[in-house]
Amino acid sequence: MLSVRSNARALLSPLAGASVAIARRCQCQCQAPFQSQFQFQQRQQQQRRRNTTTTATESASAPPEPDTLVKKVRKRRVVKTKPVDPLAAASEESDLASKLHSPELEICREPKKANPRASLLVAETDLAKKLHDTRLWRSGRVRKQGVIGDWHRVNVVSEGLCDDIIEYIKPSLLRHKGCDLIDIFPGPGLFSSKMHDLLEPRTHILMEPDEDIYKPMLEPLLQRPNTVYTTRSGIIWSDLNEIMTPAFLPHQIERSNFAGGRGGEPKRNDTLLVMANLATYPKRKYRSFDSVTQLVLFQFMSAIKTSALFHKYGLVRLLLWVAEPEEVGLVPRSVQRRRRMAVEAELSTDWLYEVAGPDSKDHWFQRDKSIENEGGHRVVARMRSNGYVTPPGRETRLLTKVLSQLEEGKTILAGEQQPEFDRKYLPALIEHEKLEADGKIVLKSPEYFRLIYLRYKVQWNDKRSGSAFELMKEAEQIAKDLVAATDDASRTAVAAREAAWNRKIEVLNANLRKEYFLHRDNLHIFHQSPQVLSWDRRPCEPLRVEPTEFYPNVPSFLLDIQPKAMFPLLRETGIGSSHAAESFEMILRSMLATSVLPVSKAFERLWTGAAEGVLPYCPSLRDPAQGGTPLGGFGEISCRSVNEKQLTEIITAWEKWPFKPSFNELVGKVNEGPAYREEDERGAATERVLSAF
Repeated sequence: MLSVRSNARALLSPLAGASVAIARRCQCQCQAPFQSQFQFQQRQQQQRRRNTTTTATESASAPPEPDTLVKKVRKRRVVKTKPVDPLAAASEESDLASKLHSPELEICREPKKANPRASLLVAETDLAKKLHDTRLWRSGRVRKQGVIGDWHRVNVVSEGLCDDIIEYIKPSLLRHKGCDLIDIFPGPGLFSSKMHDLLEPRTHILMEPDEDIYKPMLEPLLQRPNTVYTTRSGIIWSDLNEIMTPAFLPHQIERSNFAGGRGGEPKRNDTLLVMANLATYPKRKYRSFDSVTQLVLFQFMSAIKTSALFHKYGLVRLLLWVAEPEEVGLVPRSVQRRRRMAVEAELSTDWLYEVAGPDSKDHWFQRDKSIENEGGHRVVARMRSNGYVTPPGRETRLLTKVLSQLEEGKTILAGEQQPEFDRKYLPALIEHEKLEADGKIVLKSPEYFRLIYLRYKVQWNDKRSGSAFELMKEAEQIAKDLVAATDDASRTAVAAREAAWNRKIEVLNANLRKEYFLHRDNLHIFHQSPQVLSWDRRPCEPLRVEPTEFYPNVPSFLLDIQPKAMFPLLRETGIGSSHAAESFEMILRSMLATSVLPVSKAFERLWTGAAEGVLPYCPSLRDPAQGGTPLGGFGEISCRSVNEKQLTEIITAWEKWPFKPSFNELVGKVNEGPAYREEDERGAATERVLSAF
């Protein structure tokens, strides 16, 4: 570092005096915060006195030179500026510039920070290049002046991807041929054009507010018959309601009002299809929602229950492009991610699955590999029975693995072996073991100790998983014996074993107990029929997409959502109804606020006497054939594992309970105190409520 500084001083010798003065001034400013304010002010006053005295003495002793151009007097300080030869100044400036750009000073310079968005602006297709040339997604001065548009939006730009998607789900799309098509945020219109060619809609409404950017690209589509363009926004309900009128949809007839349990059961409407591109990057937060997209998805799903928006014409199918966080909220892949939006989606849809998306892993929340493996085998069986054929190059890692296992005749069942996970440190362990085998790791070196630590971590996690597996197997056997017990003696013996098992769970380490709950709940919701998670019920494996098939290069998910008629009490909402739907929302919110707790403990916290007055009338909670369990204590079903059948029984028994609180009292109880805040996704609220057992 000293040599670099000395070289820098030698190169900058023409401006040595000025550089030193600037450096001292910067040093004073940098050191000022570490000195007392009085000392800093005192030093400044002393410096001013010295400058004033020196300047005044020089000006009194020496007469002014005739070539002085400017004299600036500031208080008592006189500053003289002499004329400068322009040619000499230019020469010095050029010489200094060459020195500043010399290789010897390259190490002194701070490297330029790369723009994180620049790596996402790779344009490989012709359509991507057109979007790139608009400069809407550039930052700072590079962005084209006068360009108006939303640079958060992500657009599909791969024609091959659109063709593969439409061919993949073509059998289910053909039932919408000749329908009315509402297209929200079509962007450049690539996917919209492909859908228009397939469905030949009688009305195709393109709702695109960014007219300056996208309308020139939409012109070929607008030349086709039955297409209508409007700058109204599809996520502003006043604009969307203006579209859903006879002026735009003359063929649609508003059905009966199904909200509040009136008008009978809503039916599916295949003559209307809604598409929307809600994928954004980066996401934009809105109030309590993580993103505007999440808010729109929540309102789309809520409209199913109230027969609002386009569902007033019947139950309308949705094809939505979303980014990863929103996809995880609607289609969770593990019980930890199963929050309120996912539960409500399970209650209101016939299917909700990914048609296409990136082949990514969730390192925070994983399930046992055997669960994913058996789930993959079930999906392949559904695909073969329904005629799904994956285009070459679109296979996910799971699909490739399952197909190779089928060729070898292998089958791995969930819950039949000790749980295994794709830990983030496993690649590092494999790399270090390879180095050790090649003799490149020296004894007591940092790599050696890193290898020892990784091996210890594997052994520690295996031990924890093994303990949880043994406890789960013991609980399964006790539950089977409880169901099979026919006399009092056998019931008493099994009850004693159950009490001893509960004591084992009670004395476990908090982390190991949490590990057991995780394995138990993930297996429980997987082994039910029908399966609880929408992800496990998917009819086909998603098509793998690449980042460069989107612009910006942020891979997105295409969700296929088919609504269904909800349970009648869950449609009892609004004025003139029993408000059962609103009460269910409060009950569900309180249950998921402490999602690891058993259902009975959650109802004890919800309202006094609720556990005794409601749960005995929900037989499916204790019936293994319907997703329940006969065990009590730590073996009881948790709030996050409750399925659709059990939830409908809970709301039915709640409405019949004579001592139920009023809706206003229930809202006040659920919202009071920190104990009812919703648990965050990493389980921060879990340990806080374990003492309630």
